[in-house]
Amino acid sequence: MTESSEAYELSNVVETALAKALVLAAEARRWDIVVQIARELEGRRVGTAALAPASESRRPGNAK
Repeated sequence: MTESSEAYELSNVVETALAKALVLAAEARRWDIVVQIARELEGRRVGTAALAPASESRRPGNAK
């Protein structure tokens, strides 16, 4: 297996995990987490980092 194919396989695993997390967050009505995961997936799709830092959803006033 080459380095590039290993990176592709790992990327696939991460995106699958993020998609599952997105579904679970939506079922739990954790819209702050849904937005965060959606941004991460979008960043991966267009090849950029996530737009919002993870710390935003961890502020005490954001618990839902």
